[in-house]
Amino acid sequence: MPRDLCPKCYKPQRACLCDLASPVQTSVEVVIWQHPSETNHPKNSVSLLQLSLADVRTLVAEQCSESEFHAWCDKNRGDNSNRTNVILSPLFNSPEYPIKSDLELDHLRLIVIDGTWRKARKICHLNPWLQSLPALALERNHQPLYQMRKPEKPGQYSTLEAVCLALAQLEHNPHKYHPLLQSFVEFNRRWDSFRN
Repeated sequence: MPRDLCPKCYKPQRACLCDLASPVQTSVEVVIWQHPSETNHPKNSVSLLQLSLADVRTLVAEQCSESEFHAWCDKNRGDNSNRTNVILSPLFNSPEYPIKSDLELDHLRLIVIDGTWRKARKICHLNPWLQSLPALALERNHQPLYQMRKPEKPGQYSTLEAVCLALAQLEHNPHKYHPLLQSFVEFNRRWDSFRN
């Protein structure tokens, strides 16, 4: 018998995340490029991010050409805004491109790869055009909160944490996303309680 799903977060009712939503406005458009295997994964932090950020969209694909990506962005945003694409912490060994200090945030699109480390690397490998994008490196001054999956290296973050830290860094507002990060702590706690 199928479980009843919440119509908003699409989680089973006992695992509903809606009460953890922490709405926040941002000028930066966020595109989560999600590996297909992550879509319904119970440990995925993107669901909480989607409930909380007003300007976040999720592309589910393993491979997508640059022209297909731009067409998808235009279609899903509902306008033809010309935004500067910036990739967050690329997994390939490309040089970091400096982000212009005078870049207006409302013309910026932050692309974040979501998946296990192995699957995220695969997306980067299958889509080499990503290597030509300016890259934003996170300042590593935040203790990771994600307890459900072990990082490959110290200082690696969940998608939700990475997005919050990147936006705070771009907006020069370290406290703005703190409520959402606190909701994520509770998200981790609940997962622990379900598991035990």
